[in-house]
Amino acid sequence: MDVGARVWVGDPSDERVWLAARVLQASASSVSVELDEESGDQAPPRRRNSYEEEPDTSPQGPRNVPLAFTSSGECSNVLPRNLPTEQDHRDLVALPHLHEASILNALRLRYARHAIYTHIGEILISINPFQDLPELYGPEVLKGYVYDHNSQNGDRIAASDLREPHLFAVARAAYTDIVQNERSQSILISGESGAGKTEATKIMMMYFALTCSTGKDSEAIQGPDSPRTTIEDQVLQSNPILEAFGNARTVRNDNSSRFGKFIELRFRDQRRKLAGARIRTYLLEKIRVIKQAPHERNFHIFYELLSAGTDCVSKEQRQALALGGGAKSFRLLNQSLCSKRRDGVKDAEQFRATRRAMHQLGMSEREIAGVLEIVAAILHMGNVDFEQWGLRSLHEGGRAFGGFHIGAWTCSH
Repeated sequence: MDVGARVWVGDPSDERVWLAARVLQASASSVSVELDEESGDQAPPRRRNSYEEEPDTSPQGPRNVPLAFTSSGECSNVLPRNLPTEQDHRDLVALPHLHEASILNALRLRYARHAIYTHIGEILISINPFQDLPELYGPEVLKGYVYDHNSQNGDRIAASDLREPHLFAVARAAYTDIVQNERSQSILISGESGAGKTEATKIMMMYFALTCSTGKDSEAIQGPDSPRTTIEDQVLQSNPILEAFGNARTVRNDNSSRFGKFIELRFRDQRRKLAGARIRTYLLEKIRVIKQAPHERNFHIFYELLSAGTDCVSKEQRQALALGGGAKSFRLLNQSLCSKRRDGVKDAEQFRATRRAMHQLGMSEREIAGVLEIVAAILHMGNVDFEQWGLRSLHEGGRAFGGFHIGAWTCSH
């Protein structure tokens, strides 16, 4: 390791994990380095809570770093650092030095300028921006990725393409292979809670619904509210329903999917238009219905129903369902001391979207009313207390009911 070399030094005790440095001296077992604070490579320290001690920001001199080696003999805690002009690539495979430190640094640099998508070969890394970036998904952006059936070279977007990596590019590559080679494609979206999997899925479904129904120059490409066939609308309108009944606020994510899903899209004819979809759900977190962790919520649908306006749930219907007390009056909703979302989304507006989606998927008013009655019945059953001696009496909300009467109410609703 040469004196003056640019390196990353691993330091698990530091919140940045990898520190930019330059080598002052080197031996077979250790190196002496000086932190390169002025290089612009250092990651900014995370925000600290008020109860945490402030870090020591006093100037630090050279530090001696014992070298750690892997079983194959490679140094694992002091790694070469790319030049400033080599650090920010759309495809990280192009990094001269490709390792954990250089990948994290490149992603940090791109994220700082709102470039949330980055390629590693065929893999697309997406970092949740935790803010709306409408310029990334507008009609003009979408037009650049729509497959042109009239073109003779509508092939995959190459890694050398000048456009930034995008979810649209991944969806287009899959659709291109379906059209040109008639092969089924799979797109795997994975990540930890709050990484943005739900939004990524919706964005890709929006791409397929819009691009599969139109040519490249069609005026129909106007965004998610543009005209579509019934099938395409139904594919997109499944999302509000799945989120209402399967998503919840957690400590890390206000719209966390509490279930897994496998979405299968089917295409037809030579132009491969969208013909239908099948969604399989699994691993629903059923325990959340009766118990939530502190500062988490039950499934969205309960709060949406209680917050619904009169245009969605009439006064008579609300009275019949006995929903006048709000979330605080139901045991299934008031245990975690949390009933609101932090992301600015209003439950009443979401319920309006959920109800509209039910209509779009062909549910009648009677069927929708039946679903809401079941949701209300679950809330009321959560307030039921069984006395020790069984059928003698039941309690709901502090009022005593005979076993026959509460059973009849539950069955009739």
